[in-house]
Amino acid sequence: MGTGRIQQSSGRIEPPGLWLSLRHCPPDGLPPDTGSGVAVAGSGRAVAWVASVPLTAEDWRPLAEGEMVVLRDGEIAGGSEPCPR
Repeated sequence: MGTGRIQQSSGRIEPPGLWLSLRHCPPDGLPPDTGSGVAVAGSGRAVAWVASVPLTAEDWRPLAEGEMVVLRDGEIAGGSEPCPR
């Protein structure tokens, strides 16, 4: 579930607290990202990464505060809109 975290730019606890990146690996596998040190073994699979800050230069989507995402086999299987506070 999305929440807040201390933001480097402001020093305050604010959203986003989590970021999401979805990838579809090519049949021959996915080489490691330069700089991140992350590699995905195998071929032709979907991968979901959730992190407190984007780990690569790829597209990452911030989760809104109170937003919930359900992941299954590297894909979004469900979720909810952000809950009002």
